[in-house]
Amino acid sequence: MKRENYRRSLRIGQPLAVELRRADYSATVSECSACRMQIEHLSRKTTIHPIKLLAMSYGLLPDDKRLTRYASETTV
Repeated sequence: MKRENYRRSLRIGQPLAVELRRADYSATVSECSACRMQIEHLSRKTTIHPIKLLAMSYGLLPDDKRLTRYASETTV
């Protein structure tokens, strides 16, 4: 991630961000950490890794580790 690419990345991600803000999703999923940061920044939606989603679905994460954007937020 380079400073000179920041504006370009915002323009590329803007259509997705608009759709995510408009939609009634409680969270999004991406395996790419850079994409997760960008999605959270642009859409204000919690974004999780697919493996963590799988772990959640099998009850393998403790309740206090259940994925929120900030530790003080409610779990997904």
